[in-house]
Amino acid sequence: MVKRLLRMMFQQVSCTCRPSESGASFNCPGHVHTIDPAQVERDLDIKPESLATVLAYMELDTKDPLVTILQHGYRSALVDCYGGPAEMAYASQHCLAVAAGISVACEEKNVTERSDFCSTVRQLTLDLPYLCNRWGWRPSTVRQELKNLEWHSSAAGHGSGPHRTGIQIQMSDWSWWFWIHQVPVREELLENCLTSLIQRLHTVETAGLTSLDQLTRVLAQVAKAQFDQIYPDQSISTKEMEMIIKEREERSSSVHKLIQTHFQTTQPNATLELPSKSEALLNFSWPPPVTESQIQSVRSKVREFLGTHGPSLGEQITGRCLANLFHGISSPQFPAKTWARNHHVWRRHLDIDWPELNRIASEELRLNVHMFV
Repeated sequence: MVKRLLRMMFQQVSCTCRPSESGASFNCPGHVHTIDPAQVERDLDIKPESLATVLAYMELDTKDPLVTILQHGYRSALVDCYGGPAEMAYASQHCLAVAAGISVACEEKNVTERSDFCSTVRQLTLDLPYLCNRWGWRPSTVRQELKNLEWHSSAAGHGSGPHRTGIQIQMSDWSWWFWIHQVPVREELLENCLTSLIQRLHTVETAGLTSLDQLTRVLAQVAKAQFDQIYPDQSISTKEMEMIIKEREERSSSVHKLIQTHFQTTQPNATLELPSKSEALLNFSWPPPVTESQIQSVRSKVREFLGTHGPSLGEQITGRCLANLFHGISSPQFPAKTWARNHHVWRRHLDIDWPELNRIASEELRLNVHMFV
């Protein structure tokens, strides 16, 4: 999933800087680029919040960060002039982005086509990242200058304020902007970024699971089978009541320490002393061992799913999405509102750890790839 995301982010990035006239060696200072969260959600089944987390990890890489996250904005702008070519000429005189857009549109045309284009154009679509990269403009400045074209600030007479022009700017393709420090991105940097991201995600996941496991252990150890064992009746002696209150305070203090540690750090607190060590809890471990019958059950469910949904879903089916379905985890392409009704797969294998489900499902998909290709 991470590898496909990096490929989507950087495969179409190229340097648009003009070469130096002196012929000296030139190092590209970097370029802005955009990524559409809706497209990522549709193609990779990744939620926007998960995409934001991955981008943040890329920016916070201490060794060699590839990107810097910029303010979100629109990727393209449509300049619509109701006044026709004359008003488009006015827009090009008052906004460099419009003039640059016309220049780019005329680059691949011959002399006759350029003349016809300039004499008839009333709508122009601007690729904002391309223009910003080619001329070194700030995205926020370009967007502001484009919006200013909709208003005429010069007053025809004293006391009259700004009024609307015949130019309408329609922004579209909401995207996330980021700055790429080195263009083109070398394969070595991508491999290092991929390794760093996978390691970072695995570290955070492992730390979170370990912390939850420790939290579960402590809560189980301080729990009592009956309410009277924690808050007994007043009929017991004073000495017994004092012992129960003291034990209750010790258990409560231990739980408070662990909960505080759980929410304040990503590193599990292995030195925290637990209030008791019952044999049942000491033997508790996650993930539980997986039997051969469970593995065969998962493989059977995967084949059944491919036979039913393989032709319609195609490449959307991955080991990751199947593991999510078996655990009842909603995703953009497999929402709970739709798939919770499918009792054959939804939450069918909560007894198996998610990474193991992902491994088994991915292996079975490779063996039965002919069923959905």
